[in-house]
Amino acid sequence: MCLGLSTVSAQSDYFFPANTRFDPKIPTPEQYLGYPIGTLHTRHDAIVGYMRELARLSDRAKLDTIGETYEHRQLVVLTVTSPSNLNNLDQIQADHVRAITPPIQEEDLANQKSIVLLGYNVHGNEPSSSEAALLTAYYYVAGRHAEVTNALNDAVLLIDPAFNP
Repeated sequence: MCLGLSTVSAQSDYFFPANTRFDPKIPTPEQYLGYPIGTLHTRHDAIVGYMRELARLSDRAKLDTIGETYEHRQLVVLTVTSPSNLNNLDQIQADHVRAITPPIQEEDLANQKSIVLLGYNVHGNEPSSSEAALLTAYYYVAGRHAEVTNALNDAVLLIDPAFNP
């Protein structure tokens, strides 16, 4: 047990800002994969599996399959936001559509939640970006400090870990 805590601490110290707090029920990429992030080329199925696990364990995330590759690999997007935003995604989308429908009113735009697409890995043989996607997803799903909670109250993050696995 102490070994696991020191591993999480070491990974957090290297990749994340000092004093970052995480929800202990959410596994780090290292805990899920069984090896330190970046030491092996993580297979696409393991990346999708980790995203699925984050969505299963957290009230901040949901996973959608948006297609598949020629080789039948799932293409997924992990939506990460505050629990209240996640429960209100249809309304957030409708508000965005209304706000960009002419005539555009600035006050409609000012009150919108930001929608941010974080797209990773355009080339399947370049693994560092998908490794970064795993860390980014963990940071926003498990982060329990003000920087993360404030960001998730104001935005909906769409994390695409691999455009082209």
